[in-house]
Amino acid sequence: MKLNNGTSLALAAALGLLITSATGAANVSAASASTSVPSGIISPAPSDKGQVVFFRKPMFAIVPFNWIVREEGVEICEMVAGTYCVATVEPGTHNYEVHSEVKNGLTLEVDAGETYYVLGEISLGIIVNRPNILPVDNFKFDAMSAKLKPRAALVTPAAAPVAEQSTAPISPTPAVN
Repeated sequence: MKLNNGTSLALAAALGLLITSATGAANVSAASASTSVPSGIISPAPSDKGQVVFFRKPMFAIVPFNWIVREEGVEICEMVAGTYCVATVEPGTHNYEVHSEVKNGLTLEVDAGETYYVLGEISLGIIVNRPNILPVDNFKFDAMSAKLKPRAALVTPAAAPVAEQSTAPISPTPAVN
């Protein structure tokens, strides 16, 4: 199959973008990823905590490709096309990751009272598609927020509180004659 120079150049550029976007993690300081003005549908962050809004643009797919954002193995949010979820977090450094055949990570320095926006995208992989997460400003979220549906942050058994067990003695069941 013979390709013209324009097609070859476009394929080479796409391949280069794929290789650079599918590997490695991004580090983001609070100054470059946060906004003190939350989106119109996102409530302000609590004054003693930060919040991270994970979202994906709506898209049609015959086979849905969803993934889970994790921090230190704890499931934070399921990334589903056309949805967003808000995670309230402690201030400090947070390392989020998503993966399929390749892992992609994002490190955020979260400040109290600040809201951060993280966009989930898909790049082509060799066998399966690869999820990517990257920081964006609230304007990117606002531009597509009317098309997004809210999704609750995940609660996993590791993060769920353990119910207290009763220490009251159990009385025997009386015998019935």
